[in-house]
Amino acid sequence: TGFFCPSHPEPPSTHARQEKCGGNNVYCPKGSHMPTPVSVGHYSVGGEFAGENASNVRTGQEICPAGSYCQNGQAFRCRAGTFGNLTGLVNRVCSGFCPAGYRCREGSTSPEMCPKNTYSTRGARDCITCGHMLHHTEEERCRTSRSCCSR
Repeated sequence: TGFFCPSHPEPPSTHARQEKCGGNNVYCPKGSHMPTPVSVGHYSVGGEFAGENASNVRTGQEICPAGSYCQNGQAFRCRAGTFGNLTGLVNRVCSGFCPAGYRCREGSTSPEMCPKNTYSTRGARDCITCGHMLHHTEEERCRTSRSCCSR
């Protein structure tokens, strides 16, 4: 597994030379006669070797997990300020930017509401602390705007 035996256009042979599968964007299950492209929204897995050659002997594929996106057979964590609440995402923005009043750290699967006495703007990785305690009626407004922090 992780290799293919090219024999085309010749008849199948048990003595064909064995070739490494290729890069992260392809995989070769056991008995492959040619590499199989990784499906959109998936990443390649497996390989008998570790280190720099591991990506050349991929044996399968898996769907991109929530909190990440996949391109060219590789999985990447959603960037800070974005979130990925679905599997199989392919865009660097994942499911979208974190809304105002929430924070999204790298690999977030859902936005996390800012705690009391903090706020954030759209696409924030962290919430910012206000310098004073807020009244209950101002709480929601102050999670999305720093205007209440300047009093």
